[in-house]
Amino acid sequence: MDKLHFDRTDYSVVVKNMAPLPSSWKWEIYRAGRSSPIKQSLVYFHTMVTANRAGKEALKQLLDKLPVSRADIRADHARLPRERFM
Repeated sequence: MDKLHFDRTDYSVVVKNMAPLPSSWKWEIYRAGRSSPIKQSLVYFHTMVTANRAGKEALKQLLDKLPVSRADIRADHARLPRERFM
């Protein structure tokens, strides 16, 4: 049986206001098809912006650990500039 493969685009960061001020923001990482986060911040952040930056960095680290799928390779190849032959 084939394993399910997820593309890098199937993962996203969500920032939520989860506590009273001053430190009330947390990030969560979700994968397509799941209603619960696969990872979340352990600390609260003062601003939504700092929580979002930290969440994006955590997502990058998570994706760097995942194997590259064929769809990711095709997507990267499609973004490469095409050489024109005259």
